Amino acid sequence: MLADYRAALERADLSDDARRAYASRVSGFLHWLADTGETDGDPLTDAHSRDFAVRDYRAHLKTVKRAKPNTINAALTALDHFYVHHLGVGRPVARREHQPTTAPEALDEDEQRGFCARCSGSRQRATGPLR
Repeated sequence: MLADYRAALERADLSDDARRAYASRVSGFLHWLADTGETDGDPLTDAHSRDFAVRDYRAHLKTVKRAKPNTINAALTALDHFYVHHLGVGRPVARREHQPTTAPEALDEDEQRGFCARCSGSRQRATGPLR
């Protein structure tokens, strides 16, 4: 199955980096699937089994592998491609990980002064002196 997918990736309109990443992530999923062996139905052909397998794999990445949200979402994107474009059984239904957002660090006092000086200096040059 993996060899067929790798061959299909060579014909896909993707960058070389995307091909390698998809192949690696799908390989991890298929190995995990073979190791677990605890599925009802065939997750490679049955939509219901597919969704449960992909959700379980997501949980495995998060809890056992302690993967970061970006890594989990990248694996799910690769599995989307695998199921939709290679197997033709549709996109797995699996919730994406929330991407934490962080505020940028505030400028310290010296950086604030420098920023304000550069802003006022460029404005004076562009429009003349401030009154």
